[in-house]
Amino acid sequence: MSNKRIRNNQLESKLKAINKFSSSLEQAIPLPVRGLQRTLDKLTPPQVQEISNRFNNLVPPELAKHNEQLSNLMGPVAEYIQQFNVRLKEHKQKFELWLAHNKINFTDLVSQGWYPTSMTFYSKPEHEFDLEHYMVQALKENWKELSREIIDSYPNRSHILEVAFALHEKGNYIASIPLLYAQADGICCEHFKSFLFAGNKVSDSIDNLETDSMLEVFLTPYRLKNHHNAGISCHKSNRIAPNRNGILHGHRKHLSYGTEVNSLKAFSLLCFVVMSVELLKDS
Repeated sequence: MSNKRIRNNQLESKLKAINKFSSSLEQAIPLPVRGLQRTLDKLTPPQVQEISNRFNNLVPPELAKHNEQLSNLMGPVAEYIQQFNVRLKEHKQKFELWLAHNKINFTDLVSQGWYPTSMTFYSKPEHEFDLEHYMVQALKENWKELSREIIDSYPNRSHILEVAFALHEKGNYIASIPLLYAQADGICCEHFKSFLFAGNKVSDSIDNLETDSMLEVFLTPYRLKNHHNAGISCHKSNRIAPNRNGILHGHRKHLSYGTEVNSLKAFSLLCFVVMSVELLKDS
């Protein structure tokens, strides 16, 4: 048998295999999708059809046949991709709305002395509700898991963190709050090279980072007014959050800070710092 005949037989065998595969695949395509392809063919401009015909005349009959079969198969795939892109665009628009919505909610949250955590993402409902009650319950219910996440993330600080958490659990909020503030400050500096309570230097560090829109949402609280870090005489902030400066300096106007709510607010700040830093590490 000549080499030419052998090559022809091999080509014929391959073409039969392609034909069998394409027939099976075509049967798997739903009839409505095939109908969509026929409709799209009718909408193809005459100029495009002419170019296609000229190209097909240059192709050997055997390959032209299979080219047509493959085109029929790929048509529905292209239609599916087009429909998928439309849906993707819709999801992107919804996602952008979600981002804008949560930026507003995070602003509302921080303005009342609370910070978002991995367990208590705040999504403001349509009706009015008590934010403080919501955050207190959410943090208490997820306390063990949140505190464990923090310790696992910073085992080098575990001996201090465990004491801070134990003091809170025992109701010794006078002692737990300064420790929670100290660790939030230290962890922030460990990553951003700037302390959390040192003006707006952390915000400046974030501005120099390349972040996506999703991460931007979680970093929003760093750019908002931190009521915990208000001046000792800032009466408005003092009513919203425990005053770190007044507490650590033992100021006479800040001696009644030791409450469960204040300790939970300081804890939420620590949780937020750890969560945002981990997100930045992952990104």
